[in-house]
Amino acid sequence: MLEDFVKYAQSQPNAIFLSKSGNNVDSRVPLARIKHYGLEEHFRSRIEDIHKALAESVVLPVRGFDLKTVASYFGYQFRHPDLDGRMVPFEYDEYVRSQNPAVAKRLLEYNEDDVMSLRYIVRKLMGTE
Repeated sequence: MLEDFVKYAQSQPNAIFLSKSGNNVDSRVPLARIKHYGLEEHFRSRIEDIHKALAESVVLPVRGFDLKTVASYFGYQFRHPDLDGRMVPFEYDEYVRSQNPAVAKRLLEYNEDDVMSLRYIVRKLMGTE
């Protein structure tokens, strides 16, 4: 999967890869694994954590500023609103133990929503959604 991502990043030389964690975990962890496997990480400078920029430029009537709260405010419909990032490792452990395809589907949908909700927020703020 990492090799596929590196190839994809190479094929998109003008792409900027966005995340919203506030602590760069969404880039630190995969980049560490990419480096561990000796894969090229030439796109490191094209990864942007937009949490700080968003927090400093947008005021919303919400209690938290996590991705799910902000995306929900703008109208994004999560398929698994009960699942959050703290629970995902436990869900993954459950999948490893059980090999239950329903758990795998739930995790994949959660991850897809994570990516698509960030895109949704950016498009809402740009007025293109």
